[in-house]
Amino acid sequence: MSHRVGLKKDQSGSLGEWGYKNIPPRVFVEEFLDFNGTVPDDYKLHVIDGKVEFIQLDQGRFEQHYRNMFDRDWNELGFILNKKPRLVPVPEKPAFIDQMIEIAERIGKYYDMVRVDLYFHNNQVTFSELTMYPAAGFSMFPDEWNHKFGERWILDYPTYSQKK
Repeated sequence: MSHRVGLKKDQSGSLGEWGYKNIPPRVFVEEFLDFNGTVPDDYKLHVIDGKVEFIQLDQGRFEQHYRNMFDRDWNELGFILNKKPRLVPVPEKPAFIDQMIEIAERIGKYYDMVRVDLYFHNNQVTFSELTMYPAAGFSMFPDEWNHKFGERWILDYPTYSQKK
């Protein structure tokens, strides 16, 4: 019974995520990805105006959680986001990151800003999720980076229907 109530409750206002308001609730079932009991590395590609601006790599999410921030060329940006420590030495650039960037930009070209989350599973890039509101908008970027990323966010370009 609680599941039916969950589908009827509008969650868009609880954290100010107004863009989700008019989306009809649905149940989505996806394939279980077995990572042999380990937590997968989580690649979060932040796409602004159709271009990957930075990549967030989360490792060990439910144990010792590390987070490194990179530009699209895999240069580590050297700041801490939301109090998650950086992994040092910095993880090496994965061979599949260019494919992830291509996928994220193909998806992201229809949005002013979207975070595209991907995994690498069984030797292939696998989709995780999209979000328009990373951390519900509560991430605390250092001022310098907040400004750098924010100045790229342009809101006066064609909408999805105009781009088609």
